[in-house]
Amino acid sequence: MAHILVIDDAQDIRDTLSRAFSTQGHTVSLAIDGEEGLQAIQTISPDLILLDLSMPRMDGIEVLEALQTQHHFDTPIVILTAQAERERIVECLEKGANDYIVKPFSLPELQARIKVQLRLQELEREVRDSEAYHRALFERSSDPEVVVSETGEIRQINVAAADLLGINDLALIGQKIDDLIDKQDQREFSVAFTGALDGSDIPIFEVHLTLPDQRLIPVDVDLVSVSISNELHLLIHLRDISRRKSAEAQSSTILNHIGDAVFITDQTGQIMMASRSAGHLAGHPEDELIGVDIAQFHAGDDPFPLGKLQNNDFVYEGLFSRKSGDKIPVEWTLAGFEVIGDMFYIGVVRDLTDRRQAESQRMEAERLKTLLEVAGGAAHEINQPLTAILGYAEMTQNMFEKDPGVHNYQQQIINATLRINDILKKMQTIRSYQTRPYTHGHNIVDFEQSSHEESGTAPQE
Repeated sequence: MAHILVIDDAQDIRDTLSRAFSTQGHTVSLAIDGEEGLQAIQTISPDLILLDLSMPRMDGIEVLEALQTQHHFDTPIVILTAQAERERIVECLEKGANDYIVKPFSLPELQARIKVQLRLQELEREVRDSEAYHRALFERSSDPEVVVSETGEIRQINVAAADLLGINDLALIGQKIDDLIDKQDQREFSVAFTGALDGSDIPIFEVHLTLPDQRLIPVDVDLVSVSISNELHLLIHLRDISRRKSAEAQSSTILNHIGDAVFITDQTGQIMMASRSAGHLAGHPEDELIGVDIAQFHAGDDPFPLGKLQNNDFVYEGLFSRKSGDKIPVEWTLAGFEVIGDMFYIGVVRDLTDRRQAESQRMEAERLKTLLEVAGGAAHEINQPLTAILGYAEMTQNMFEKDPGVHNYQQQIINATLRINDILKKMQTIRSYQTRPYTHGHNIVDFEQSSHEESGTAPQE
């Protein structure tokens, strides 16, 4: 309950008010004139004062004038005045009185007025405490914060913001916030500033602050509209991101020295960072990849497998769709990682074109090796009966030497056998696989080229 001080020279009024408010649970102190009342105010610090206007030694007006000289005096005062003194009420209100009641008064009415004044005082105290609390938070915040008016004038700035800018906080009061923003960022800041004043939800964005030595500091900016003394203001929350920018630059340098293409995306698959190799692979400059959905480079029929990365890394081979429309074989290595509760993904893409070509060449070499082994074995096996055929043909030719017809036939057999023998020798010396056109669009082995390519010797006619 409240502590009420009654200052009145009338004994009956003091007694009546003391009984009335005591029965309601209030503490009541009494003073018989203005001088005694001022002493009591200094001693007990009452929650409310009932002040008679007409008293000996020091009247109510003089008490009000004395209280005006005291800084931060905000105790509510209700004037008790006679009907004939109503014209002095205005003067009392101008000198700090909160309300008045005319004698003779109704006790319930007075109690109601007292209740209102005590409630108003309580609300004002809550507001002051809240303002003091938030002012303390503002001043002691480790993050730089600035309060600006609708016109962009700096009204308040905390120590962290002044330290960030390297300027005394008092020197910044009244300056335009635009003067602290780098010229290249002023348009973006102005659009966001206007939107925040209009009640729009402005996402956090980046600008550069200009220091007195003309250095630039990158900061994140968060704008919040607030009402101060019934006027619209903006609370500007700043965060120095110099270290983050430096780390991003270092990460970019590292990424650009990795041979494989590297993509970093947010939880939706939107690319946030890409290496130079990623740009080469995709056929875009890497800065053009920012904000692009990484799934658009996945050329397979199945959905892009970001959903499979909740617990484990994921590696698979597929096709990568380039800007040119070409689809090249690649190996995807995808992994998810969490940063301050947010999910991100990293994708490493390895071009398999050279590997696939090497595998194709290896398979072709193995096939050729097998073919040559088969050809050599076949030539060896055919050579045995062919030698016998040639021997018998020569013997038969000698036996029928006097018969020109038989002799001529035998010579043709011998020539054909020698030609087959020559082909078999070439089959045994094949070192490469050369073909020549045959019928119906088919190719056959060119024994002449295949058996002479390695040495560079042309076949003899």
